[in-house]
Amino acid sequence: MTSTNARKGLKTWGMEIVRHLNSPFSGS
Repeated sequence: MTSTNARKGLKTWGMEIVRHLNSPFSGS
C-alpha cells in the first residue's frame, strides 16, 4: 500500500464521519 492511498482513504472516511455528525444538527 502507498501513503497516498492511505491518506485518500482516511480523508474519505473523515468526510463521511463529519457528514453523519452534521446530519442531525442540520436537520434540526
